[in-house]
Amino acid sequence: MKNFSYWLPRILAILYIVFISSFALDVFDGSQWFLPLIIHLIPSFILLAITIIAWKHEFIGGFIFIVGGFVLLIILHSEIMIISIPSIILGILFLNGKSFSQSFIDKRQLDDFLDNFKIKKIILTYKGDRMNAACDWPGIRKNPWGMIFRSILGEVFKKMPPCNFKNSIYRIMGFNIGKDVVIAPNVFLDPLFPELITIEDGVILGWGCRLLAHEFTIDKIQLGRIIIKEKSLIGMFSTVRSGVIVGERAIISMCSLINKDIDADSFVGGIPARKIGNN
Repeated sequence: MKNFSYWLPRILAILYIVFISSFALDVFDGSQWFLPLIIHLIPSFILLAITIIAWKHEFIGGFIFIVGGFVLLIILHSEIMIISIPSIILGILFLNGKSFSQSFIDKRQLDDFLDNFKIKKIILTYKGDRMNAACDWPGIRKNPWGMIFRSILGEVFKKMPPCNFKNSIYRIMGFNIGKDVVIAPNVFLDPLFPELITIEDGVILGWGCRLLAHEFTIDKIQLGRIIIKEKSLIGMFSTVRSGVIVGERAIISMCSLINKDIDADSFVGGIPARKIGNN
């Protein structure tokens, strides 16, 4: 049985076509010629064609709706917003209703991991038909739209200097960000699983460091929670792998690879990181 997210964009698309057709007929000058009437209805025919595509192929149709809406919004004057803004909204709704097959992984194992905060890391065996697990990345979240949206936001806001507004945007995206956290420019936070990343109070993330909550290989998918505990410092251009906990007040030297838990009050560095001393 189809759910609400399946029917909502389809019903709205039909109503949208009816509205645009009515609008075209209202502005039609009453000419008896058949050709002028057809010309006025061209937008309705285009919307009908895109809706037919989106009805069976949500991802393709939704993408066309969004791109078309933005193109109209940028190229044409403001009066065209009556077409462009609803088109973008419809595209988002179609993409949100798109579900990808998760038959290539053990879905129960994945759901148990996401629901149980005591499980720090899992490794899923890839059972799909593609040549490597990364080719089926949309299915790991079932719906890729959230990741695409977070990726776009992340690319924009990661250029900002550290500030509370930037932290608030990351919280909206799903990351667990504490108070007085400093996120330097060009920091990369994994957009595929934001809920797996926790940055506690007073943490500093240096310029260009990366927190990766997932890893794809040829036949494996590794997911892990990353917890950066209070008043820790991750040096610039360092990488934290999935399933790692960095202890309180730990300091990570720049350009380090963190592939295992770091003790509290320790100073580590290197590839892979090794303990250099204590704070």
